[in-house]
This record gives sequence, structure tokens and C-alpha cells, in this order.
Amino acid sequence: TAALTATTLCAAVIWAQPDFAAALALFAGVAAATFGQERTPVFHLSRLAAAMGLVLTAFRPDPLTSVRFVETALSDGWTISPLLGGFAALALVLAMLLPPRLVGGGMSAPARGLTGAMAGFTLAGLIAPFPQPLVGYGASPIIGYGLALAVLRFSR
Repeated sequence: TAALTATTLCAAVIWAQPDFAAALALFAGVAAATFGQERTPVFHLSRLAAAMGLVLTAFRPDPLTSVRFVETALSDGWTISPLLGGFAALALVLAMLLPPRLVGGGMSAPARGLTGAMAGFTLAGLIAPFPQPLVGYGASPIIGYGLALAVLRFSR
């Protein structure tokens, strides 16, 4: 199906880069989106593809060097001002909590997937020098996140 093909292609592209943060976000998004769903072979294969991308990427070194105020955005914020660091951390938490609120009522698979992906990106930035989503990447993830929220909001 389309979901399995998209997941597999994303995992392959992420492995080719390598980008552990994106691999963790893909894995967390797929796991969250398929959580509590009927256990079909497509879901199992999607989870397997995302897990394989994560495992293969985890053991490949990142060729890029860390950039101040990108990979270290949260810690730099705390260093500059505890208020700035606190607001950046609060923004990340709210970004993870917002998708389910837009859907209202129960949490749909797309809302869970977006929440899982944001959690994966955030976790990667906390355990290794990766950019935090919406804080350290620049404008493109903010625009992408906004578009994802719009699609989520208007597709219910």
C-alpha cells in the first residue's frame, strides 16, 4: 500500500544520508500512528521498515559537525537566559500536544503520527547533537509543521 511504500522510501533516504534524528522521528511517528490499530501485515511491515532505518542509521557516524545555535539551540537558550530556554522547551512540548487538540475528541492516526514524529525529533536533540524541531532548524520545519497542522485540522 501507499503507507508501506512511503515509509520504506523514507527509511531508505534517511539511511542514505545518514540522519539519526529523522530516523528516530520516522520510527516514533510510525509507531505512534499504528498504536492501537488493527494488526495488519502492512502495519507490521511499516514498523519493520522504520525500525530498520533507525537501527542502520544509529550505527553510522554523522558526517556533519555541530553548529552553535542549531544543534545546541536549547542549551544555548538556557545559557543566554533561563526564560529563553524555558520558552523554547515549552514551545516543543506544546508542539507535541497541539495535534491531538486540533482533531478534538479521540486521537486519530495522523495526529498520533505527527505527535510521535515531533517527539522523535525532540528526543534525538536531547540525547545527541541534533537540531531541535522548530527551534534549531530554521524556517522550513516551521512551515512544514504549520502545513501538517493545517492538513490535520481540515482533513477531519
